[in-house]
Amino acid sequence: MNTTSGGIRWSPDPQGSHISGATTGLIVRFVRDRCGPQGVERLLELAGGGLSAGELSDPAGWVSYDRAVALFEAAVEVSGDPSAGWAIGEETLRQHSGTPVEALLRSLGSPGEVLRNIAGATSKFAAISTMEAVEVGEDRARVSARCLPGFTRHPIFCDYVAGQLSQIPLLFGLEQGIVVEEECQTRGADRCLYYVRWGEAGTEARTRLLEGQLKDLSTQMEALQSIATSLVSADDIDSVLSSIATRAAYAVRAQGYLLAVRAVEGGPVLVHHHGLGAEQVEALVPLLLGTAPSTATSQLMVDVVSSRRHYGRLLAVGPSGIGFFEAEKKLFAAYAEMAAAALDGATALEDARQRADTTALLLNMARDLANTAEVDQLCRQAADLVPAVVGCDKGAVFLYDHDSDRLTTRALAGFGPEPPKGLVEYVVSRNDTPELATMVADPGPRLYRLGHDDPVVERAFDLFGVAAYALVPVMVRGEFAGILAAGWREAPQDHFDHHIAERMAGLADQVASSLVTATLIEQTRHQALHDRLTGLANQALLEEHVRRDIQRCRRSGTSMALLFCDLDGFKAVNDALGHAAGDQLLRLVSQRLVSVTRANDCVARLGGDEFVVVLDGADDEAAAGAAASLIEALQSPFVLDGADVYARVSVGVAVYPRDGDDLDSLLGAADEAMYSAKREGRNAFRHFSSYRTERGRSDLSLESDLVRALESDSLAVHYQPEVDLESGRVSALEALVRWPHPRMGMILPGAFLGMAADRGLIRDVDRFVVHRACADAAARALAGRPVPVAVNLSEFHFSDPGALVDLILSALGNAGLAPELLELEIIETVNLVSSESVLEVLKELRDRGVRLCIDDFGTGYSILDRLRQLPVDKIKVAREFLEPSGAALLETISNLCRAVGAEAVAEGIETPEQLELARDTGFCVGQGYLLGRPAPAESAAVFDVRPARLGAPM
Repeated sequence: MNTTSGGIRWSPDPQGSHISGATTGLIVRFVRDRCGPQGVERLLELAGGGLSAGELSDPAGWVSYDRAVALFEAAVEVSGDPSAGWAIGEETLRQHSGTPVEALLRSLGSPGEVLRNIAGATSKFAAISTMEAVEVGEDRARVSARCLPGFTRHPIFCDYVAGQLSQIPLLFGLEQGIVVEEECQTRGADRCLYYVRWGEAGTEARTRLLEGQLKDLSTQMEALQSIATSLVSADDIDSVLSSIATRAAYAVRAQGYLLAVRAVEGGPVLVHHHGLGAEQVEALVPLLLGTAPSTATSQLMVDVVSSRRHYGRLLAVGPSGIGFFEAEKKLFAAYAEMAAAALDGATALEDARQRADTTALLLNMARDLANTAEVDQLCRQAADLVPAVVGCDKGAVFLYDHDSDRLTTRALAGFGPEPPKGLVEYVVSRNDTPELATMVADPGPRLYRLGHDDPVVERAFDLFGVAAYALVPVMVRGEFAGILAAGWREAPQDHFDHHIAERMAGLADQVASSLVTATLIEQTRHQALHDRLTGLANQALLEEHVRRDIQRCRRSGTSMALLFCDLDGFKAVNDALGHAAGDQLLRLVSQRLVSVTRANDCVARLGGDEFVVVLDGADDEAAAGAAASLIEALQSPFVLDGADVYARVSVGVAVYPRDGDDLDSLLGAADEAMYSAKREGRNAFRHFSSYRTERGRSDLSLESDLVRALESDSLAVHYQPEVDLESGRVSALEALVRWPHPRMGMILPGAFLGMAADRGLIRDVDRFVVHRACADAAARALAGRPVPVAVNLSEFHFSDPGALVDLILSALGNAGLAPELLELEIIETVNLVSSESVLEVLKELRDRGVRLCIDDFGTGYSILDRLRQLPVDKIKVAREFLEPSGAALLETISNLCRAVGAEAVAEGIETPEQLELARDTGFCVGQGYLLGRPAPAESAAVFDVRPARLGAPM
C-alpha cells in the first residue's frame, strides 16, 4: 500500500486543529478592511507570528483554539473596536455569498431549519464547541452553545457566535435577525443560550429566496466545472490522486479526507489523504478497502467509479457524532464521479506513457545488445539490464544446453562482488521440474512467490535471496535456449504488472535475437582463431597471444619463450597409412602437447605438422625443460588402425627479448633453431642463440642474392587461375612470385619473403610483381584474352597509402592496362578498419576502376563489423574452411558476400569433394590445385581447366 499525505496546507499549532481557516480568514479580512495592510502585519505580530495572512485565509486550513483567541484579541486591539467579535461573526455568511456553503445552508429551506441543523453546520468551522437548537418556531428560536471539556469559553467567541446567528435570516431574503444572549458560560452558566428572532417572509423575500436558490445552482455547477478542470489538467496519476484528496474540501466541508484506489486494476492500493494524521489513516484505510459502507454518522464515504471500472473509495471525516446534510452527500457523490472520470483519463495517459517508455527501453536494449559479439558478454549485459528495465533488485541469465540437458547460470546482477556459490554453480535439468516444460509451452513471464509446491522453484528463493521472482524463457527459433530472471527483495503486487511483463518478454526476445548473432560470431571467431583439424590456436590467435605476452613482458621486465615444433617423418605416415590416418595422428599429437603445458600457455598449429608453443614468463632454463617435456610426451607410440605409430619431434627455442621482439622474429628464430635440431639428428631441441652467428652469415648471403635478383629483374611471376564453377572459364589469374635462384633452384615465396620483409626488401618485391603482372595482363588482352590479374599486396604498403596509389597508377600506365583488369588482394589480417587513410586510398583506387579483394577471409575477424564500409569486389575464403564440418559456416560466408555485393571465391580446392562442397554452399568461383596449378605467363597451362575437374561437360 502506497500512502501519500496532502497534509494540512500549513503547519498546525502543536495543541491541535480546532478552528477552521474560514474563521481566521474572516479575522484577517476584517482587519484589512478596517486598518489596511499595515494593520494585518500588526495583527500577525500580536497573534504570535508563524503563519502568513494567506495561510490564515485558506478555508481548507485549521488552527488551534489558542491561536484563534489570540487572533481575535489582536483584532480588537488593532481595530480599536471592542465589538470586533460581533462584526467578524456578521461577516461569516457574507464571505460565503455565492459559494457552495451558502447554497448548502439555503437548501435547508428556512432560518428555523438552519438553526435546527446548527450542530452540523458549526462543526464545519469549529471543533471545540457544540451547538444545538433547543426551541425553534416560525419566527424565533433558542440556540445552546457549549465549549467541549478542556476548553474555556472566551467572551469574544460569544460575540462572534451572536454575529453569526444574526445573519441566518439574510440567507432567505429576510431582515437581519435580533440576537440576545440570555445565558453565558463566561458568566458562570453551564452554557451559552441565545434567543434569535426574525420577521416573516413576505412576497418580496420569497422572490429573493428563489433568485438566491437559482444562483446557488449556477454556483454549484461552476464550482464542479472548476474542480473537473483542475483534476483533468493534472498530468500524472499521482498528481490526480493528490488533487482529488486535496480538492475534496471544496465539495464537502470536513476535517479530513481519505482516498484509497487502485490505479491499475488488481494493482497496489494507493492512499492519499488530507487533514488526517498517520494513525487515523492507518485505522481508516481498512474501512475503504472493505465491501461494506461506513455506518458512522461523522463519516461520508462514496465510491469512485466510472463506466470503465471501479477505482476505490473516497471518505470525508467530520467531528464525532456530527452528520452530513443530504445536499452535501449529493455533491460529494458528484465529486467522486468527476474524480473517477479524471482517473479514466489519467490512467489511459499513464498507460500510454508506460507503453512509450517500454518501447523506448526495448529500442535502447536492442541497440545495446546488437553490438555484443560474445555470448558471455551478452549474458552479462542482459543480466545488468534486468533491474534497470524491470525495476527489480536482482537479475540473472541462465542458458540451456540441449546436448547435456543442463540449465546453468551464465550471468548475475545485483548480488554484489561475491554471488552465492550455489547460484553461480546452479544446474537444473528439464526433467527436474515441470515448470520448465510449462514455460516452454506458454513462453510468457511468470511470477513466483514463497510457498510454491515445486521444490526446484522453492530452492531458487534461497539461492536468490528474494521474496518473489519472475522468469521468462528465452526461445530461439522455437527452441528453449534459457531463462531470464528478475528478483524482488520485497514482493510486488499480487498480479504481474503488464508493463513489467511486456518489458521482460521484450528483453527475452532481444536476448534471443542477439544470442543467435553472438553464437554465430563466436563460432566464426572460433573457426577464425582455431585450427579446424586439432582445435588448437591458429596463427591469428597465436599472434594475439604473443602480442599480449610481449606487452606484459615489457611492463614487468620479464622474458617469454616460443618453441617451434616439427614432427619428424610425418610424410611417411601419410604415404603409408593415408591422409585420414595422418590427420588422426595430428589430433593425438595435439592432445599430448596440450597435456604437458600450462593452462596459460598457448599451443598452436601453423599447418601441416608444424606446432608452436608459447611459454608465459619462461627463461632459457624453463624453455629447455618445456622442450624436453614435449619431446618426452611423444616418445610413446600412437595406435592408428591397430598399428603402433611413432611421432618424434624436433624443437627450436627462441626467447624474448634476446632472440626477437615480435612474433615474426621469434618465429623465424625458433624455426631456424628447429632446423638445426633436425640437421643434428632430430628428436631433440636447440636454442636459437647457439648458432646465431652462423645464421647471420647465411642470411647476409641470401639477402645479397635477392638484391641482385631485384636489380636484374630475375624474379619470376607465375599465375594460378580462378575458375567459374558453372562454366569452367577462367575468371581471373592470381600472380604468385617465384625466385629462380642460380644455385638453389626455384625458391617458393615462403622461403624468402620473410627475410625480404625483415631486410626492408618486401616493397621492392611487390613493386616488381605489380609491374610484371600488369605487363603480362596487357599482353594477354592484346592477344584476345582480357582476364583480370590479382596481385597480393604486403601489409607494409599500407604504412604509406599515398605511395601505394602512385605504384598502382604507374604500373597501369606503363603497361597500358585497363584498371578493371587489375585486382589487389589484401589479407584479412591487415588492419583495414582503424586507419581512415587506408580506407580513403582503397576507395580512391576503387573509384579509378581497380578491383579489391579480401584474401584468406576467416583467418582474422577484425573487419566483420565494418565489412560494408570497405570497397570490396571479391572475398577469398581461406582453404581451412573447405571441410564438411564447416558447410554451415561456408554457406553463411557466401551469403555474407552476396549481402555486401562481393564475389565469393573458395580457395584451396584440391579434391572433388571440396569442389562439390564449394558448389553446394553457394560459391560460384573456385581456386586450387584441382582446378589449376601456378604456371608461367607464357605457359598454356594457365588456361588449362579440364572439364573432368569440374565434373561437367565444357
